[in-house]
Amino acid sequence: MESLESPQIDTELVNEVLAEVIRSWVAMPASGAVFSEEAQEEAEDLSEETQIEALREKLEEMVLKQDEVESERKKLESDRKVLANARRELESAVRQLEIDKTNFERERARRESILNQQQKLFDQKWKILEAELSQLAKEKEDFELHKEFRSKVNEFERKESGVSSSDMFFSGIDNEIALRKRYKDLLKIFHPDNDCGDVDTVQVINREYDELKRKYS
Repeated sequence: MESLESPQIDTELVNEVLAEVIRSWVAMPASGAVFSEEAQEEAEDLSEETQIEALREKLEEMVLKQDEVESERKKLESDRKVLANARRELESAVRQLEIDKTNFERERARRESILNQQQKLFDQKWKILEAELSQLAKEKEDFELHKEFRSKVNEFERKESGVSSSDMFFSGIDNEIALRKRYKDLLKIFHPDNDCGDVDTVQVINREYDELKRKYS
C-alpha cells in the first residue's frame, strides 16, 4: 500500500478565502441567509479579524486532527505489515508441518517394513530351531535306546557266557528276507555316521550277517 502524504496548506490563501467568506456572510440579505438571525447578529458583532482568528484556530485544529488521523493510519499500516509477516510465518510453519508429517509417515512405513522382514526371518529361524531340537531329541532317544540295548546285551553275556552278542542282533531270524530287513534296521541305528553309532558293533553285525547270509543262500 502506498503511503499518503499530508497536503501542504497555504495559510495566507486560506486567510484570504476565509475573509471573503465572512464578508459574504455579513453582506448576505436576510431573505437569502442560511443562518438564523441570532447567528447573523453574533457574526456582525465580531470584527473581521476576530472571525478570521477563530476560523484559523478551527483550521489549525483540523490540521492537528488530520495529523492524528495520519499517525493512526501509519500505525494501522504498520500493524497490517506485522500481521502480513505473521501470516507468512504461520503459512511457512504449516508447510513445514506437512513436510514433517510426510517424512514421519514415510519413516514409519519404512520401519514397519523392516520389522515385518525381521519377524519373518525370526519365524523362519524359529522353525529351523524347532526342527533341529526335534532331531536332537530323536537322536537322543535313539542313543538312549542303543545304550539300553548294549547294557542288556552285556548283562546277558555275563549271565549266558555261551551266547554271543551277535546272536542277539539276529535272534528270531529264520529266512533271508527277514535277515536283510533286520540288517538294514541295525545299520540305521549303529552306523558310525550316526550320533549313537559304533564301529565295533557294526563289524560284529556285518560278520554275523555274512555268516547267516551264507546259511540262508
